[in-house]
Order: sequence, then C-alpha cells, then structure tokens
Amino acid sequence: GGGGEEGEQGAGQKASKAADPSKKGSSASMQQQQQHAKGALPPVVTHAAQPTVRTSLDNSKAAASKTVVVDLKAAAESRGQLPDMPPSLLGQISNTLKAWSRRLSSKMHMLQVSDRFSEKPIMVGKRRLKRYRRDIIIMLLPLVIWFVLLLVIYIVSVESQKELRRPMVNNYLADRLHARTTRAIADAHELASLEDTEEISSFIELHESMAASLEHIYDALLYGHEENKRDMDFISLDGTLFDGKETEDLFFHPDPTCHVKYQPERYCYEPGHPYYQVTHNAIDAMMQRLFDELHALMATDPEEIAKDGVGGAQMEYIWNVGFYNLAGAQEDASEFYSHQLEKATVEVLNAMIALFAIMWVLLAAYYYFLFNPFKHHLQHELRQVSEMLSHMPADMAVEATVAKAVGLEDHLLNAGAKGGRPVGK
Repeated sequence: GGGGEEGEQGAGQKASKAADPSKKGSSASMQQQQQHAKGALPPVVTHAAQPTVRTSLDNSKAAASKTVVVDLKAAAESRGQLPDMPPSLLGQISNTLKAWSRRLSSKMHMLQVSDRFSEKPIMVGKRRLKRYRRDIIIMLLPLVIWFVLLLVIYIVSVESQKELRRPMVNNYLADRLHARTTRAIADAHELASLEDTEEISSFIELHESMAASLEHIYDALLYGHEENKRDMDFISLDGTLFDGKETEDLFFHPDPTCHVKYQPERYCYEPGHPYYQVTHNAIDAMMQRLFDELHALMATDPEEIAKDGVGGAQMEYIWNVGFYNLAGAQEDASEFYSHQLEKATVEVLNAMIALFAIMWVLLAAYYYFLFNPFKHHLQHELRQVSEMLSHMPADMAVEATVAKAVGLEDHLLNAGAKGGRPVGK
C-alpha cells in the first residue's frame, strides 16, 4: 500500500511539473543563483512565453478587426510598373526654358554681370574706384545708330517695293488686254470663215462669253476691280483712269495721230472716211465699237454668217479697224505702262542705292574717325600700364588685384579650380 502511495505521489509530482512550467523555471533560476554564489557562471535570466488560450469567439473578433495593408510600390515592382507618359510639347518647352534660365543665371552670377552694370564704386582695400563709362558710350552709340539706320533702310526698301505693285499690275493688264483683243479678232475671223451652220452654232455656243471677257479686262484696267469682273478676281486692282492727264488723253482725248503699225498708208483713214472719227477719238471709242460688233456677230443667224462670210458688216470693222488701228493703239498703251513701271523701278532702285551707300559711308567714318583713334589711344595706355607693371615686385599678386578691381575675382578663381593657372601666380 505504501509503495502504491509513493507511486501515486511521484506521478502527481511529474504531472504538476509538466502542468506548471513556471515552477520549473523558478527552480532552474534558484540553481543558477546557487552556482553563482559558489563562483560558477553568471546567472542568465530567461522569460518563458506565457501560453494564451483563445476561444472561438476571440478568434472571430480578431478576424473581424484585422487590417489589411497593401504596399503599392511593392505591388507595382512585382507586377511591373507602368511606363512614364512622355511630357507634352508645352511641357518640354517649359522645361527647356527653365534649364536655360538656370544656366544663364549661374553664368551671370559667376561673371558678376549685375555688379558690372551697377553705379556703385568698386572697393579695393581702402580705395574706391569710380566707374567710368564715357568711352564705352562713345564707342557703342554710333554702332547702335548704325544698326537703327540699317533697320530703317530695310523698312524703306520693303515699302518702296510695295509701291511697285501697282505699275506692275497695270503693265500686266495692258499686255493682257492687247493679247485678248487680238485673240477675239482671230476668233471672229474664224467664225466668219465657217460655211456649215451646225459648226457656226457650236462655235457661237463655245465662244459666247468672248466679248464679255474682253470687256471685263478693259474695265478692270480703267476702273479697277469690281464684283462683276469675274476674270479679274485673282488680283487686287485700283484702276488707272484717274492716275494722271496722260492716261485720260490716251483713252478718251481725241488724237489726230494714226496708231497703225503695219501698212499705215492703207489703214490710216482720211477725213470723210466712215472710220475716221472712231479711229481718231482715242482707245475707248474703238473698244466700245468693237464690243458692239462682237455682240452683234455672235447674235447673227448662223445661215447669214455662212452666207456673208468675212465680208459681213461686223467683220469689216473688226478686221480693218480692230486688227490695225485698235491693236496699234493698245500697243502704244502697253508701252506707256511699261515706261511707268520702269520709271518707278529706277526711282526705288536709286533710293535703295543711296541709302546703302550712306550706310557704308557712316560705317567707314566710324572706323577712321572714332574707332581707329581710340585703338591708338588704347595701345598707348596699354604700353603705359605695361611699363608700370614692370616696376612692381615679382611676388606681388598683380592679376588677383586687377581681377578684384574689375569684379572678376570669382571667375578667375573658378577658372583656376578647373585646371587653369592659379590667380596671382
């Protein structure tokens, strides 16, 4: 019975030791203290983790209150970052301007540009050096005036060339009027030469606007551009009728001169001839009569045209007056407008040559009367400074003193730091 009780006590002690780990830890710590007292190793204190018993309710609460934290950077690195979008054109321009501004400000700070334009005296030790810009102003002011004069010459040249537009357009229109008139006369002669009525009808339908187109060009030359001048919409016109008395006389004033260029003895009519009055009352009378005859020819019955041929009443005026007298008068008008264009071109060219010559004369005067004497004076001062520096001690930092006087000390120090010769050496 006693053995059984001792066995039960031993089993109970083992169970208590297994169930209560804190007692085991305390006994171990007591043994370590005893060893430390006997001179053994220093004690080591350990704290055993206390077991925590969780119920199913505690686990559900912990799961409900759990916070999920997502690292976006790590997620992006694991999945691959999105490519950066390129900046817009406005952003690129803005970045470039900012970079240039930073570089310019750094350069200006390094060269001390703000100090150079300051009116404050330069302090060198106990001395005050006053700024003297009279020579700079004297040298730069003529150059500024010269550049301004160059700009004025350019503006005057451009404006003068704009004035050539009108005579060029007038000359072009006069030549075009002459060409269209001869073309209309040739078409009328071809129409009168046809014998088939069907061919005459188709020809009239094809050239029904011949007279109207010629009239548009003539009105554009005299009166300028209008909305109904459909053939002249491509150019801006001012008209030449009221430019001067010469233009009025050329188109409206009676003129006893015969304008025939070919066979004048035959087609220059004497007084009493049916065509004498119309051929001696300037260009406008012959042109208006030509328009009437062309309209009448295009309105004539095709059978009558085939019957009369080139001997009809309309063709008699178109050929005898239009091809010889009117064409000769238009040739004289073209020559008149060509002389006007040539005169205007020569005037503009002479003005430009004069301004160009004046510009170079002023530049030569600046060099010989201002820059050259200043250069000799500067060489003389340079020689004096060299002679003065030759008498200074060899161990004196002349370059550093001069750099400090002119405000370039930091610039020279930076140059020495980059591998150049040190200042004052």
